[in-house]
Amino acid sequence: MSGVGPVLEDLLRQSLAKCPFDQCYTLVEVGSAGCTTLRAFKDIISEVRGLAPWRVVGFDLPVGKAWSLDMDEVRRNGVEHIITEPEIQVPFENVLSLILIDDPRQYIQDTFPFSIQFAFIDGSHGKSCGLDFLALERKISLDGLVIFHDYGIIEQGTDWQAFDREFISVRSYVHRLGLAEPCNEKRKGWRFVGEARGSRHVVGDGNSAAVVQRTSEPLEEQPNLSLD
Repeated sequence: MSGVGPVLEDLLRQSLAKCPFDQCYTLVEVGSAGCTTLRAFKDIISEVRGLAPWRVVGFDLPVGKAWSLDMDEVRRNGVEHIITEPEIQVPFENVLSLILIDDPRQYIQDTFPFSIQFAFIDGSHGKSCGLDFLALERKISLDGLVIFHDYGIIEQGTDWQAFDREFISVRSYVHRLGLAEPCNEKRKGWRFVGEARGSRHVVGDGNSAAVVQRTSEPLEEQPNLSLD
């Protein structure tokens, strides 16, 4: 995905409009690769927020381990803060940050200190997308949005995902998590907003995304973490 499609841009702007001036708005992308999409998100956020605080943070595996990490592209996209030791470095406010570590999920789940208003899941598009959601789930603020890229029907079963050893199957995992119908049991604390259809459904190569939102309903104390 290059840039941000109009539907996701509208969703982001609506989310930003709800954030008080004195509250830091935090957006996280899992699977940032060259940070092209992350930069597009950052440009929208900095335009809307002005002098109000914001934090835009990308996550990926370290150089040599990430599937499509391109450090030249990262630099071209203006990433100002590259973090490889998150235990002693924290993403700055009003700066585009990229965290490169061996286990981003564990760090997000156990250590990432900020509430997240907008999360974009765009790493490996197999089982990993479900595991990424589970790591993020309890960090998402009330009314916060989680976006699963490559959710569209025509994307499923295409493009081999070597990291997960399966073809694209995002739609299956979103349903297994109980975030969208059909599912065995609806997941507490979440509602399915809809599918942001990409240009691939008409003309072009933009893929679709599923959009889910955190509600005021309490999350399961002991959620089912199985994706099998």
